[in-house]
Amino acid sequence: VYGKAHSSSNHSGSSQRVIDEGWDMVAEEWKSAHTSMKTITSFWLWNGFTPVGRQRTRMWERISGCKFLVDANPGVYQTLLAKARETVSLCGKEDISRDLRMALYKIQRDVPRSMPSLEYKRFFITSTSVEPLLRKLSSCNQDFAAKLRLVSPDLESLNNILLAYCVYDRHVVSYCQGMNYIVACMLMAFASTLRSSKQSKKPQNQADKIIIIKKE
Repeated sequence: VYGKAHSSSNHSGSSQRVIDEGWDMVAEEWKSAHTSMKTITSFWLWNGFTPVGRQRTRMWERISGCKFLVDANPGVYQTLLAKARETVSLCGKEDISRDLRMALYKIQRDVPRSMPSLEYKRFFITSTSVEPLLRKLSSCNQDFAAKLRLVSPDLESLNNILLAYCVYDRHVVSYCQGMNYIVACMLMAFASTLRSSKQSKKPQNQADKIIIIKKE
């Protein structure tokens, strides 16, 4: 596969299929033959054989290490998200620390404006009809999550990930401005996996792959 991919310079037709098969092989062998797979990956990238679509997502998962952390921590994301939603529901009823309350407020304020360029906007907003709702979201005080879902399921995923991390790292970082852009970029990179998951009505499972769980 290595030799065939190297000779596939036009990236079209059958040669593209060979390149895709090569990236599939690298993804499968990444953990068991890590050193040699890193060498092959470096060679291919420097020679213009970049992974696209599903292969790009699979390589992000393995190079970042999040695939292996997710496998080692099943259900952690769902637990954190459940805690985060419970905390949000208690903000107006119980004594939540000021720092955590401010972090949750900043997430709600920043998520609707996580589109610094047209590329981001095209990804998150697929219909111009929802733009009036989007402009109102930052000042929305009630049912933010439900209204966000109507605007963009991908923005809802962004909000969920930031909430989950806020609870996970609540005593150190929790949330700071700019984290929304980082997660937005990662969601765009994982788009093929995330959206195929939503079509099968399992959106939360794939969001696990974006969360990088730090080792205790």
